[in-house]
Amino acid sequence: MILSAISNIPAHWPAIRTAFDEISYGELFEKVEQVRLWLISHQTKVLLLESDNVPEWIYIDLACQQAGVIFVPVPSFFSKSQIDYMIAKVKPDLYIRPSQCSSDWSAFVLPCFQYQQIEQTAHELVPNGTSKITFTSGSTGSPKGVCLSIENQYLVAKSLVERIGIERPDHFCLLSFSTLLENVAGVYAPLMAGGTIYVLTSEQRGFNGAVITSSSKLLSAISASSPTSIILVPELLQFFLHAAMAGWQAPSTFEFIAVGGSKVSPQLIQQAQQIGLPVYQGYGLSECASVVALSDKAHTDLQSTGQILPHLTVNIDHGEVVVTGNSFLGYLGAPDTWYQTQVNTGDLGQLSNGQLTISGRASNLIINSFGRNISPEWIESELMSTGAFSQAVVFGDARPYLVALVLPREPDTLYHTINDAIERVNKSTPEYAHIKSIHVLSESLSFEQQQLTSNGRPKRQKIYQDYSQEINELYQIANIEVSFNELI
Repeated sequence: MILSAISNIPAHWPAIRTAFDEISYGELFEKVEQVRLWLISHQTKVLLLESDNVPEWIYIDLACQQAGVIFVPVPSFFSKSQIDYMIAKVKPDLYIRPSQCSSDWSAFVLPCFQYQQIEQTAHELVPNGTSKITFTSGSTGSPKGVCLSIENQYLVAKSLVERIGIERPDHFCLLSFSTLLENVAGVYAPLMAGGTIYVLTSEQRGFNGAVITSSSKLLSAISASSPTSIILVPELLQFFLHAAMAGWQAPSTFEFIAVGGSKVSPQLIQQAQQIGLPVYQGYGLSECASVVALSDKAHTDLQSTGQILPHLTVNIDHGEVVVTGNSFLGYLGAPDTWYQTQVNTGDLGQLSNGQLTISGRASNLIINSFGRNISPEWIESELMSTGAFSQAVVFGDARPYLVALVLPREPDTLYHTINDAIERVNKSTPEYAHIKSIHVLSESLSFEQQQLTSNGRPKRQKIYQDYSQEINELYQIANIEVSFNELI
């Protein structure tokens, strides 16, 4: 369906540009066909791909659609234990990873990758029509596999082409392809509009492992490509603003900078627009194949996440945002979730004249400023399991990292004991769920102060109100290196 939508684009037009090469639409079709035939020859049913942003990622993705193979990309920010969980859960019969490049094209149509065929007696249960399984970051440490059809993804891309309205866009792919938002909005949509996508590896984008090591390399890469569009998370928009204030000139070619993944402060968008950055907020979730609403030039309410995309219907049910029209097929291995006609998002919001405003979460789920989902109870239980604390409450919604209020189990607990406990927790959790700074409480949180429920659970809003100064200071004074590995 995606390839059919781009089949009429002139074959000589550039589809993909890398640091060293240009791939035309005609060449893209040829590469996809080579991979499709290879997959069929190996009788592939479920393919797991672990890869950086490279053109081959796109070939494999589209070839799987053409061959009827279920495609499962490994999120770039997953820990080894989470990847192992994915493999056990998905039960792929083909696992593809990068390797040293080979000149022997006859051995494998993807010469810079290695593949492992895995004999499976049975695959995990998936709903009919599943084309892609995208894994969430796992709010409780066990990621969920969201099963999507080709149509799920196509409808979003088609609506985005119509909403954004840029003919032949030049899109700079900054987020990882394993991020569904970049996959659908940053690859499919630009290609369906006859555009060109700029594909650079993590190192070429100025990343090394888990950290942005070269701001100049990142900014130079963006400037050199002269893109018309890019997708950011709030943390990267903040990075852009700091760079602009330090003298960086954003490309004048920018027409559309989409920001999503978690809540965006209106002040941040306003600051960006004041310096000439055409920033527009969006809202979405994996269960709706990414984007649900997107602001544009005609709808610039800074409080709103934008207009609902035309293929969707949104209602507010007791304050909760409920989406119909493009529901995911269900969760991997959970038949009781299959073929639902609506998605209860868990987000609280308001709807006015087709514009959606998100006010918060219906649950305690933290969504950090990189768009990663984290259950505070998960991290709190890890903290309590160390034996060093009698109370622990975690915060980090719309922030770049987690912080915690902790009460030591013993009043005279030494600093190194507390630090060792935090380090143990961080070693057992993925990077996006690490505690980066703590405030040691001088007294217990109490029911009497309305900080705890009758069964001892924390009342997070009240605790935040009581300790807002201390919590905010943790984000100002913590001497840390913020990780950007979720985006690589």
